[in-house]
Amino acid sequence: MVTQSPFSDRRVANGRYDHKGEYLVHCPDCEALVYTDDWEAETTCTDCETTFDPSAGTVGGGEYACRHCGQRYPVTDAVAEQGGYSQRLYAIEYYCPTCDGDRDSPAKGYKAASDADRERYETAADEWAASDELREYVPDDPIPEGAITAASSISGNDLFQHGYTAWTDCYNDRQLLALATLLRAIDDVEEPLIQEYLLLAFSDMLRFNTMLVGYQASKNHINDLFQTNTFDPVTRPAEANPWGTDYGMGTFRKSVQMVRDGIEYAHAPTDRYLTPEGDTATARFTTPIKTDSELHQADMRDVELSEPVDLIITDPPYYDQLLYADLADYFYVWQRQLLGDRYEAFAPALTPRTGSIVENPFTEQCASDFEADLAEAFATMERQLADDGLLAFTYRYTDAAAWGTLVDTVCDAGFTIEQLYPLSVNVPSFTDASDAEFDVLVVAVPRVEQPTPTSWRALRREMHRDVGELRETLERERSLSQGERGVLELGACLRRYSEHAGRIEQDGEPMDARAVVEAMFTLIEDAGELTATDIFLDLLDDMPDDIAAVHDSIRGTNVDMDTLQQRRLIIESPEGPQLGTWDAPARIRYVDHCVANETNVTPLVKLQFLRRRFERGESLQPQLDAWRDDEGLQALASRLADATGDETYRRLLAERDTTDL
Repeated sequence: MVTQSPFSDRRVANGRYDHKGEYLVHCPDCEALVYTDDWEAETTCTDCETTFDPSAGTVGGGEYACRHCGQRYPVTDAVAEQGGYSQRLYAIEYYCPTCDGDRDSPAKGYKAASDADRERYETAADEWAASDELREYVPDDPIPEGAITAASSISGNDLFQHGYTAWTDCYNDRQLLALATLLRAIDDVEEPLIQEYLLLAFSDMLRFNTMLVGYQASKNHINDLFQTNTFDPVTRPAEANPWGTDYGMGTFRKSVQMVRDGIEYAHAPTDRYLTPEGDTATARFTTPIKTDSELHQADMRDVELSEPVDLIITDPPYYDQLLYADLADYFYVWQRQLLGDRYEAFAPALTPRTGSIVENPFTEQCASDFEADLAEAFATMERQLADDGLLAFTYRYTDAAAWGTLVDTVCDAGFTIEQLYPLSVNVPSFTDASDAEFDVLVVAVPRVEQPTPTSWRALRREMHRDVGELRETLERERSLSQGERGVLELGACLRRYSEHAGRIEQDGEPMDARAVVEAMFTLIEDAGELTATDIFLDLLDDMPDDIAAVHDSIRGTNVDMDTLQQRRLIIESPEGPQLGTWDAPARIRYVDHCVANETNVTPLVKLQFLRRRFERGESLQPQLDAWRDDEGLQALASRLADATGDETYRRLLAERDTTDL
């Protein structure tokens, strides 16, 4: 009997310990958890002997399909017709501190949900239903309609279509009981400062303790609510442990520790830098902040200081990429439960929208509004900054138009861009797949001399020279990824552009900043446009020990890990990631498949195929004749020989070259 999954697929998690390399899947018949070697192949349940395909799901693309007749229907329509949605517990991840002390026993694992587990949930739900006092600590206000909460040009998601109308809908009853109990305990803390630190930790854990997040089976952990910086309802939500064990993400105990670490750092700050020995910390900073410092909370455009400042550090908005008010409401409504009567800023029911520098269709703020407001903010900063002062801010966008607007705004305000620095960040990419994988640190100074006129051709020659010199310098620094090099190269171009900002002509016509930045991207794009073969050659020279380091090495390039793994150029194994060399079994199977089916027969595939035939003493002539017109083979053979020290690659084509003579 073959059954079909009612979910997108039946994966629960990756196997651990003795089951490493296997997958844990959910049987659709008896609901047992079963280990399988391949979650994309038919699996037989070890409990009920039902055969099923864990990868065959009935939910996808916002629709579900009937398991029996296959008819498809929108999920949101079903939610509307049924007046909501239902949830059912089917699997639990556990941690056993007793087993953790026994090396022969698994400390972390998974189990199918039992009747006792469901009864525990119902007990908590009943307690919540009877807890009138605790309900006072929960924000039950309606969710406001906005560009993030409702479908718009910015977000295709819509909380309301999925049945979420009030903030309490984002949590199940047990979560509401736990969160309200915790918030009441924080409210009982008498010291205001300590109470607010605890509230900060509480606010952070809300990212994980909600029914708006799911479980990432491939990485064995719960997801973060704002990994895509929007509200994205999931079909299989995961309920975290709010208090926390020794393991787990987003727990209150870990959030408290993070706040404690921040407080300790604030009292003894250090900086970190890289040495040949690794990551090193400086000595504790000894210069205290001046006691006569001032703290202002205001719109940057309204700030007027009596004395110039030496340094401005800011974080400008990103067009429509981050609508802070819409996102902040999720946390604000909880914080307001304790702070609403304490601070004037928490008096409003929601975070303020008026005056935000953003493009937002729901507040009728367009791109030109954003650009004008941003220009006004940077102009205010230039007035407040000392002549020898420094402006530093981060930006995260690879779109040429957005960068052009930023560059134009900064230069028009009277700044010269000095440099760009890539800052690696440990957060997922934004919703738009074209976004950068770096926060870019932009450093600018007040302009000393007015921009001089130039032609685009002359400026382009200067930029080519600057980028070429920079690349020669960066060749000696192998720790930088190609994406990071690209950021530095863009910085070199922008520094040169600042000398002529607003006075660049092309064919006798003024050239605006957007066109210039788009041309810059084209100028340096070969630094980021690497092929999978280029990445493979780089890794031949310096192969990281773990898969995370491999991710870092390709960060910012146009080659992703999935591509490398699908082509078996990276092969995961218990010993760590392995390269798909010509003699690696998994790569051999891939190469043979490509050649036999005449698909994806890249130059690297051809050379590895020839290399294996050469090793086995087989004739190369049929393939050499077939691939005679591939002019790139010789160059790649030389690159492979240099990277591996295997001169066989150069000899592979000798027979072809002799025939040509």
